Amino acid sequence: EPLMPALAAQRADWLESVLDAYRKGARRSTAMSAMSASLSDADVKALAAHYSRQPARAVVYVLVPGKRP
Repeated sequence: EPLMPALAAQRADWLESVLDAYRKGARRSTAMSAMSASLSDADVKALAAHYSRQPARAVVYVLVPGKRP
């Protein structure tokens, strides 16, 4: 899904900081704020560790004629 962020293989410390920013409102996204609001510090750490251990997926970009990238 090209509109979904690629979380797999990202650094755990980066994922933790991003999730924490959504929880605190420093980063804004209705969906992410709602999903992260109830997470504890331990939950954030566990999610970041999980996604950082996943293999990266291939990313393919397709240019659509008449659309600017």
